[in-house]
Amino acid sequence: MARAVLLIEALEVEDRRYQSRTTARLRRSLRDQAKALELSDSEFKPHYRLSKELFQDLCTELKTYMVTSRRKTKINVECKVLTALSFYATGSYQKLVGMRYSHGLCQASVSNAVKEVTMALNKYNMLKKYIHFPGTKRKTGYYKWICDSDLNIINIDASFSGATHDAHIWKNSQISQQLQELHNRGEAVWLLGESGYPLRPWLLTPIVNAEPGSAYEHYTNMHCLTRNTVERCIGVLKARWRC
Repeated sequence: MARAVLLIEALEVEDRRYQSRTTARLRRSLRDQAKALELSDSEFKPHYRLSKELFQDLCTELKTYMVTSRRKTKINVECKVLTALSFYATGSYQKLVGMRYSHGLCQASVSNAVKEVTMALNKYNMLKKYIHFPGTKRKTGYYKWICDSDLNIINIDASFSGATHDAHIWKNSQISQQLQELHNRGEAVWLLGESGYPLRPWLLTPIVNAEPGSAYEHYTNMHCLTRNTVERCIGVLKARWRC
């Protein structure tokens, strides 16, 4: 009986110690979060890749989709978003992200924050609002990767495996139909694709083995030079968000 009492007392002491450590970690997290928000934009962006204004807007939108807790030790939405942005930006180990960038959070807390923010970003309403193909009010399908000449990503999809042929993805997308409809209405729109895509009046592909010095070769050179924009866009995105 005495041993049982001692065991219970030991467990209670350990529980109080755990609660104390958790509370101290949360307080430190809130202090560091306040320091992060006191940074200038030029200091804030290298760590989180967004301006402070855009960060605040993002937090406001994500609050609708994120779980709120009534526990005294809960981590607020702002801290979770800062944590996720740090992880996306650095691609580092979660424990190191928690120690260096995310205000003293343990690895498990970083993992939970990243998962929760990621799931919120992938909510249908968020995707519908921010990822779309311009030019029609109809519901759009998704394609592999489409950007404009200013490196703005206007459509992206990772639902197909890497072994799926480009022509198959194109055939099963609604964007092909949308471009055809725009073309039939007389709008001057073209999508530049690789040679693996079918040539269409609204989908331009390079001419393989064009005769040297011909207009076909000049067209193909200009096509490839312009289409390289998408490669640069991918490189910029990888550099900005390493995870």
